[in-house]
Parts: sequence; C-alpha cells; structure tokens
Amino acid sequence: MQSRGGSIEFGDELTIDPNFIIGLLSSQPKVYRMDGPNKLRFNMPCDSAKERLELMELLLSQLEQHRIGEK
Repeated sequence: MQSRGGSIEFGDELTIDPNFIIGLLSSQPKVYRMDGPNKLRFNMPCDSAKERLELMELLLSQLEQHRIGEK
C-alpha cells in the first residue's frame, strides 16, 4: 500500500502567511489539517509517486510565495 500522506512542521517563528494556511484548511479540508500549532498534515489524492511529488513541489512553491518577513 502506497503512503499518500505526510506533514510539514513549521519552526517557532512562523514565516508563512497564516491566512494562506487557513485558506488551505478551509478550501481542502479532506487534504489538509493541522496537527498542533506547528504541523500541517496532508493527504495527497494521487495515483502515482510522480504525481504526489509534483503536488508536493507545488505546495512548497506556494508556501514560499506566501512567506512573510525576511525573504
């Protein structure tokens, strides 16, 4: 069985716009959820490892675009 989930843990000084995170959680509640105050869990709805990697790259790119403070 192929794993479809994972998580991203943020440091104590969050540098991602919280409104972006809230948008992910509210627009895709079956994909994204918070696990405590610093961990974003996700369940990628894809059929192959390649597709999952592409979705992860997109998520990381979006997080980078929504950084606040020093870039």
